[in-house]
Amino acid sequence: MGRAGHIKGVSQKSKLNLLVFAIGLASTELASAATISVNSSADTIAEDAFCTLREAIINANNNNQSGSTDCAAGQASPTDVITFSGATNNVPIVLSRTGSNENAADTGDLDLTESVIINGNGAFGATEIDGNGSDRVFEVRNGAAIQMYSLGITNGGSVTVGAGIYVFSGQLTMQDARVYGNLISAGPSSGSVSGAGISTRGPLSLTRVGIESNRIEALGALAGQGAGISVGTGGSVNLVTSRILGNTIETEAGSAIGGGLFNNPNNVAVNTGISSTTFSGNQVISSGDGGASGGAINHQSGTLSILRSDIISNLARRTGDSGSSVASGGAIQAFDPVEINSSTVSGNRVESVDASWGGGLSLGDSGSLNNVTVTKNRVQTSAGGTTYGGGIRGSASVVISNTVVAENTSSNDNPDCYGGISSDGYNLIGNNSGCNFTADPSDQVGDVAGGDAALDPMLVGLAANGGNITIDGQEVVVLSHAPRVGSPLVDAGDPSGGTCQTIDQTGWGRVDGDDDGGVVCDIGAVEYREGLPAPIATGSGGSGGGSGGGGGGAWSAWLLPVLASLLRRRRPSRKP
Repeated sequence: MGRAGHIKGVSQKSKLNLLVFAIGLASTELASAATISVNSSADTIAEDAFCTLREAIINANNNNQSGSTDCAAGQASPTDVITFSGATNNVPIVLSRTGSNENAADTGDLDLTESVIINGNGAFGATEIDGNGSDRVFEVRNGAAIQMYSLGITNGGSVTVGAGIYVFSGQLTMQDARVYGNLISAGPSSGSVSGAGISTRGPLSLTRVGIESNRIEALGALAGQGAGISVGTGGSVNLVTSRILGNTIETEAGSAIGGGLFNNPNNVAVNTGISSTTFSGNQVISSGDGGASGGAINHQSGTLSILRSDIISNLARRTGDSGSSVASGGAIQAFDPVEINSSTVSGNRVESVDASWGGGLSLGDSGSLNNVTVTKNRVQTSAGGTTYGGGIRGSASVVISNTVVAENTSSNDNPDCYGGISSDGYNLIGNNSGCNFTADPSDQVGDVAGGDAALDPMLVGLAANGGNITIDGQEVVVLSHAPRVGSPLVDAGDPSGGTCQTIDQTGWGRVDGDDDGGVVCDIGAVEYREGLPAPIATGSGGSGGGSGGGGGGAWSAWLLPVLASLLRRRRPSRKP
């Protein structure tokens, strides 16, 4: 046996030489990856001295030059890299070579059957692929591992699944990209359509990606699932520092489910992770007998984990007056476990003729909320309809801690919560009317059911308190509710710190908010700090007590941030 720090018979110097040699081999392998440079925005297959994206993909798929000798040959290993010359900047690549139902990238969508890296040029909007409304834009097949960077993917259509991207078999990683303005319009028929932006049956990882303004229009009894993202059997999704904005499902008689995300991997072991991500302005609207659920997210199976995220100003609406379907989960409708930490659920709405459940959250299984702010959400029905939980509709296995549920509204009763919700301590419930909530001694509860007044959490309206994110090189303002001076939320969390989130939603550590010399977390998503900015939209949302009233503020909270965001990003182009 050699001495410590040695491989038997090999000196330290020799080991260093071996390491340098190994690094050199890795570098050589990386350098030997085929780089295929696209220098034309045309959508052609021709020997014309120009390399198009379609030709480059065919070469990469087939590991040769069968697409065109104007492009470099693809190779089996290591992974090919497709890049774009400056000649393609700000000139959309419109897929004009139409034709459907083939899987070799010859016509219609761009089929990816071998692992490849597609690197767009970094500037916002520089590299955009336009599906021309005639087919989806990309389809991943054959188990390929695909990486996409700095791309815009838009105007996919004329399909029933995955109008922007369909991961049929394989996996997809995207960074610094946008998938926007894709459309599924189908029917009249039965069954379902899904994923106007992205539909996946494999692992999907999105970092700094915008899923924006994608749309499903379903006629007849056709159901719509996941206008932004749809995760099907065998799939999974992880979202980091991303934005799911303004995606819409409208159905005629079928169900409308998951405006931003429909999540049904059919595997209880799958964990869906969402962190530092904003869901805003997503909608599910059913005009017939079908239900409308999960304005932002409809979670069907596995565990959904949400950290330091915004779910604001989303809508579930059912306008039909027949059948037994309901509208539920303005922000989230969940049937499997949900864990939410250091996040804001605000300004979401559920509207129907007869039954509305969970203006913010409708949680049908177990769940936990820790340092969460649930406020300004609303359930509403026509006269005589039933409403369950303006803030939360939950079950006895939903446990909350260091969480504020207040100033939510209902057109009937139970404005803040409905159903059995368990306490793990240090919460503030504004109005316990209609809510089966057994308080811990550390909780603050507005015992309206017992004749007391509702509690005012003294929250500032939606404001840019920090924690901003960057999507495709563009800064996106993150909105949240911070406590005002003198709020009962300040330093009212777990004094031991054991159940507190050490970092609040904006990325700040906990502070001594009441200047008593002790650092104790505040209740809710955002820690009180001096000098926080004024609110962008206060959104009155009603007092949280009684029935009817309010609601106008919730609409303002929905409209203003979305319009402000769209105006910030609008530029002269084909973007929505």
